[in-house]
Amino acid sequence: MGKSRRHPPWVMKLSRAISTILLFLVSAALCAVFYLLTQNIPVTEPRSAPKAENSSLPDIVITGFEQSSVKNGITELTLKADTVSFFERKKRMLLEKVSATFFSNDGTSSNLVADRGIMNTRTNNINLYGNIAATSGVYKIMAQTLCYDAKNNIIHSDIPVVMTGDSLYCRGNSFTFYPSTGRAVLSGSVKAEISGRQ
Repeated sequence: MGKSRRHPPWVMKLSRAISTILLFLVSAALCAVFYLLTQNIPVTEPRSAPKAENSSLPDIVITGFEQSSVKNGITELTLKADTVSFFERKKRMLLEKVSATFFSNDGTSSNLVADRGIMNTRTNNINLYGNIAATSGVYKIMAQTLCYDAKNNIIHSDIPVVMTGDSLYCRGNSFTFYPSTGRAVLSGSVKAEISGRQ
């Protein structure tokens, strides 16, 4: 039977020291590799969501706007505005400081001014607002709201309107004006004064 060889104590200590050093080196190498890998990974910022289109901003803004409406070779309307804001998706134009001239069949004209307006670019209908004053011959119309129906070439309002002339003062709840003939119709609880008498 053979006898087991026993290593001297210093060999055992050396073996343990080598194992400890190797373990330390492997750990250090792994840490170094991990550090290098994390340093070389490009940092990507999260993709931001696409900005929602601000529908309250106009597509085009025009200053010194002027447009004429011609039907069968006859100019029915000339429209002017200090500023126009055009909204393509909504199919509308916002007009600021509006002036319009309407022409009758006999060539006479009626003029109108308003603080602002909204035009539907599909129909060319216009809603006018604020300090509206219109003149046709000796008559003057004052209103806060008027609507222009482009297809029928009619101006109308369902809001009270005041009409004055040389010796006439009238107030009614609704109003219709036909620019092609110059005929005006005031209706709905009409109150009239002629030469200061009711």
